[in-house]
Amino acid sequence: MKKITLASNKTFLKIWLIFHASIFLFFLLRFFSSGMKIHLDSDLFNMLPKSVSSQALSKAAEKLSKVTGDVLFILAAGKDFENVKTGAEILYKEMSSSSKFQNLSFYQDMGDMESVLSFIQEKASYILPEEDIELLNQEGGADIFSQNALGKAYGAFTMTSLSSLDEDPFMLSENALENYLSFLQASGTSMSLKDGLLSSYVDDTWYVMIKGELSKEGSALASKSNGVEFINRISGEITSGKRGLPENQVRFVFSGTPFHSYKASTAASKEISIISTVSMLAVILVLLFVFRSPAPILWSLLSISLSAGTAFMASISIFGKMHLLTLVFGTSLIGTSIDYSLHYFINWKAGKDFSEGSQIRLHLFKGLFLSLLSTILCYFILLFTPFSLLRQMSVFSIFGITSTFLTSICIYPLLPLPQASRQIFILEKWDSFCKSRKSSNQSASGDFSSEKNQAPDSNSIWSVSEKKSFNRSTSRGISRPLSIVFVCLLFSLTLFLLFAGRKNIGIENNLSRLYKMEGRELKNEIEAAKVLKYSPSAWFIVSGQSPEEVLEREEDITSALKKINEEKGKSLENSSFICTSAFVPSIKSQKKSREAAKKLLPLAKDQYLYLGYDQNEAESLSSKYAAAFKEDDYIEIGKNVPDFLETSFSSAWLGQIDGKFYSVVLPSSVIDFEAYKALSDDENVFLVSKVQQISSDLNRLSHTVMLFFILVYFVIFFVLKIFYPFKQCFKIISVPLLIVLSVSSIFAISSIKLEFFSITGMILVFGLGLDYVIYMIENQLRSQSQSQEKGSRLESFAIFLSFFTTLVSFGALALSHFVPVHMIGLSIFIGLCSAYLLTFLYSKF
Repeated sequence: MKKITLASNKTFLKIWLIFHASIFLFFLLRFFSSGMKIHLDSDLFNMLPKSVSSQALSKAAEKLSKVTGDVLFILAAGKDFENVKTGAEILYKEMSSSSKFQNLSFYQDMGDMESVLSFIQEKASYILPEEDIELLNQEGGADIFSQNALGKAYGAFTMTSLSSLDEDPFMLSENALENYLSFLQASGTSMSLKDGLLSSYVDDTWYVMIKGELSKEGSALASKSNGVEFINRISGEITSGKRGLPENQVRFVFSGTPFHSYKASTAASKEISIISTVSMLAVILVLLFVFRSPAPILWSLLSISLSAGTAFMASISIFGKMHLLTLVFGTSLIGTSIDYSLHYFINWKAGKDFSEGSQIRLHLFKGLFLSLLSTILCYFILLFTPFSLLRQMSVFSIFGITSTFLTSICIYPLLPLPQASRQIFILEKWDSFCKSRKSSNQSASGDFSSEKNQAPDSNSIWSVSEKKSFNRSTSRGISRPLSIVFVCLLFSLTLFLLFAGRKNIGIENNLSRLYKMEGRELKNEIEAAKVLKYSPSAWFIVSGQSPEEVLEREEDITSALKKINEEKGKSLENSSFICTSAFVPSIKSQKKSREAAKKLLPLAKDQYLYLGYDQNEAESLSSKYAAAFKEDDYIEIGKNVPDFLETSFSSAWLGQIDGKFYSVVLPSSVIDFEAYKALSDDENVFLVSKVQQISSDLNRLSHTVMLFFILVYFVIFFVLKIFYPFKQCFKIISVPLLIVLSVSSIFAISSIKLEFFSITGMILVFGLGLDYVIYMIENQLRSQSQSQEKGSRLESFAIFLSFFTTLVSFGALALSHFVPVHMIGLSIFIGLCSAYLLTFLYSKF
């Protein structure tokens, strides 16, 4: 027997070593061969699903989200412009010297403007404004245009130099430059130039703007050294007078997704850390009270730490990165795997029938294995959802729980059993209480039998009749018929609550509930919106087989947007938009511009005369001017566009993705969403509203997860049917059914719609609830084989302790103010309570 035990232990030890060594080696291989960096993502919006309408469109939307998601606006504000300018310059210089930022925009470089001016003067006839083209195409329009040009030439102020009149007698470049600057100056905001800076004067306050993007390093919001934290620190020093300016003369207003992502992730991480720490300490204190020994707790914590490390290495090796929520929820989930340790160490501590660890393993193996199998099946289906966060949580949990299971059956049996005090303190006290209660009852009835007054130990050698007698006397609280009634009432109650709250039954995801702006962030966004007049909530993604096709579609959309805005009484100034075709018109539009400009050629000689040139010069210059229209050199992206202009529309031109070209038309505000939506053809033009799109995706994903839930429900039933008769299978599968009914009914009666995160909580608690009833059934079957009336009280206590520690460690997340965490925690709390209650009632059958 001893040799068999040793061989068995060695075999299990090899399995444990192979599993963990394989994951560790795979992690090292990925880390060193591919230069993989450990990256924790804490972006608020990256925890949400991306659109999956088409692969290419999804890539385009993801590329756009990356660009816009890292963009930030900083407004230095104050009463005195010079102080505001100085404060903004200090912050800009600090940001420029940091690797946390890129594409910063502050000073308007006159060298860049010179290159733009030179480009416009050369290409003026290709980029005439639409209203100029319409004027020139009218009868007599060319005469009106030429007279307007003379008025500008002899006026007090022009934006272009008059020294180029010999090449541009009709001042086409003046009109083109005004049109370009209207887009350049806006760039999605209403700021104007002052002292070479983009500034605005609103409500007796000067504002100076810094615009930029977070770099890859700066966008690592999980890191303590990120771009947002850097801005907060430097701006705080400037405001407090530590950077040379008088105190409180300059304040800063922040706008952009990074600030909200940082606020949400920081607050959620801090809150979850506090909850997790307090709940973990509570669990440790409970276990110390139960075991009266640090050994089981230390081994359990070691097992959880090993599981978390193993799961982390597996997940980071497979996905290359990990969202912070995956680590938070995954670690909490592995914390529930302490169940395996509890079941082992309760028998290790008080199982007097066991003389070595391998006997405890044999005693628990089937229950633990089926628990592991059902849990893995629950999480395995999440691998097929189109949502990276769920897939990460699935992989993390599968590898973590498997590691915990292997540690429980491979390593724990190697530990020597305690030689003294083989008992559980609480159970001993309970036996004493029952004994004293029974003695008092017997004294009152005149029964003084000393033998019957002795409480049997759950593992002592008593006769079957004595155990039955004691069990009957100590478990009269709930009889078998009464427990059946309670089970029926429990299901009936959930159905009644569902009926009462039937108006709230359904799945509804509302993105605005996930994160609610408040405090400084809310005030900043309100103030920034008033100054910038820039609050894009929807945009068009435009696709085509060529850049020309994309630009033509863009122009159709912008033309339609202008008409919609005019109908709503909005001018371009109040409803601007960013698009590529504003800077690089389609060749089709350039041809229209050229044809319209050619109508000025017959007037060129007279125009030169009116400008003061003599007859000979006028004839010579008129000939040269006409010759310039004989050859066409159209403007094309990537061919002859100045770098400064390419930077201006870099966020709008997405380029080639999977064989097609994509761009974005980004309105500064949505005037009429339904009218905008009518411009989308869902083939080449797509209107994307981030809030509505994500909410729609969450709804679709929620329904998908529910379908997977139903699928795994039947799969688990057929798997369990291999091991148990139908009666036992029915008990097991009724537990997740009650979980769904309980969560749904309580949410419905509380006027809360089910949404993605509460449904995810149901999936997570699905496996946990199955564990309790599987342990209970295994406990009953073992007891029946030993001719006992009830299951071992040690196992019943282990189930209760597992439930209690899980409820404390994981259900406590319901206390979080961060909505996704709260909804998952609340769903798990309700599900765990209903699962344990039903398991307890079944144990009385």
